[in-house]
Amino acid sequence: MSTPASLKLVPEIVMSGFDTSKEDIWADKMTQQLRQPPYNYVNASRVPPNSFQFFVYDAAQLYFHVLNETLHEGGDIRNVSALMQKVKQVNFQGMTGEVRMDNDGDREPNYWMYRYDPVLDKMDNYLTISMYQPYDQRISVDKPHLWFTRNGEAPKDVPKCGLSNEFCPESKSERDLIIITVFILVVLIAGSGSAAAIVFRRKKLEHELQMMLWKINYSDIQFTAFQAGGSMALSAKSLISGLGSNSARALSNDASDNSKRFSKPTEQ
Repeated sequence: MSTPASLKLVPEIVMSGFDTSKEDIWADKMTQQLRQPPYNYVNASRVPPNSFQFFVYDAAQLYFHVLNETLHEGGDIRNVSALMQKVKQVNFQGMTGEVRMDNDGDREPNYWMYRYDPVLDKMDNYLTISMYQPYDQRISVDKPHLWFTRNGEAPKDVPKCGLSNEFCPESKSERDLIIITVFILVVLIAGSGSAAAIVFRRKKLEHELQMMLWKINYSDIQFTAFQAGGSMALSAKSLISGLGSNSARALSNDASDNSKRFSKPTEQ
């Protein structure tokens, strides 16, 4: 079965010496032992393989090793502090590889790192990490790592121009060109805004003038004193002064008739 393309870029880290091919053998062995005394579980189905069973086995083997050593020395197996002292610096070959305990009673595991090999078309071990070795000797490269990048090389720790472009400073001419370009753009934007404001103001004034054409200012209205006969009589008198005697007499009679016609009747 070929490795999916999405997993070819992902490295895999496992415990060194941990052979997963033993899972099926271990499952068959556990199933047979369940069918034998003292369990006598004759109808036991096959135990499903699980890699965690190997870690449980190594933990139990470590515990039994400490118990045997304590009993051999005549110690008390109920003294947990004494048992923990025995755990330190214990070494043995377990199901998950070499088991080494440090001075704190913790396991110092070793790791294998796998990467995809296009020739083998599978994940292949290329690096070993030994935690019990000194710091400068812990990593052992067995095969070169394959980088699935465009150029096939490892990605750089720092970009070409640096994290703050400190390795690629801008030239003075480029900087001046940027400043001039920005200045021109600001001037163009400001000029366009001013021109638009002037045009808008002029259009607004023209509209206001057009709206005022039908209006008559109050100061332009002239009022005349009211006399008997009303405005028609005043108009007739002004015309009489500019006409001849015959015409004036006729207009005077008409105005007199009109003034009588529109005058308020006297009370009886």
